This record gives sequence, structure tokens and C-alpha cells, in this order.
Amino acid sequence: MRTTLIALAVALLASIAQTADRNKLPSQFVGDWCLDNPGDDKASPTYRLGRCLPNESNRSDSWLTVRADGFVAHETRCSVAQVAADKNSNFLVKFRCSGEGQTWTRNYWMSLQLLMNETEREP
Repeated sequence: MRTTLIALAVALLASIAQTADRNKLPSQFVGDWCLDNPGDDKASPTYRLGRCLPNESNRSDSWLTVRADGFVAHETRCSVAQVAADKNSNFLVKFRCSGEGQTWTRNYWMSLQLLMNETEREP
């Protein structure tokens, strides 16, 4: 009987942990991001980790601050409603957002990827 109760408790705690994770973004996303490529009809916008550089500050909507429970951007606050990961560690996230007196729900695919571009520039 005691073994059954312990097993049940462990299963319940694991279930609670999985439910909690569905409402949080992975820690790899947390931090300040700057718009790297605004995207177009064929490509989504991309962000790079780190604050925007001084010469990028003239674009007031180019920054994004991500927390485990959502993100803040220019005139927008979004909280995580649900997170689901696929086998490639891409995340489908439903956000509840507000800004400028309105509220809305949006779904976004989020992923982390390494992009390398050859350059003549020295570090």
C-alpha cells in the first residue's frame, strides 16, 4: 500500500511539472533580443540575442524582452497561455497579448538556430 501511494505521488508530481512547463518558455529564449531581419511575405522576422546597438535604437520597435512567462515589445505585452514542443525543439506558443487598449491571442512558432555569415570584418 505504501509503495502504491509513493508511486502515485511521484506520478502526480511529474504530471504537475509537465503542466507547469506548458505555461513557460524554455530558458534559452529568456533575455533581450534585437530585430535582425524584419522578414517579408516569404520569411518571418528573425531576432538575435542581445540588446539593440545604439545605431539600431532609431527603430523603436526593434527590441523584444523575453521572460519565461511571456514577452514585452514596443507597446505590447504578451503572456504565455500554452507551449508545445515538437521533436526538433521548435516551440508552438499561444500568447495572450495586450497593448494600446486592445487584447488579442496569437500563436507563434519559436526556435533557436545558429546562423553563420562569412565576413571580412575583424572582431
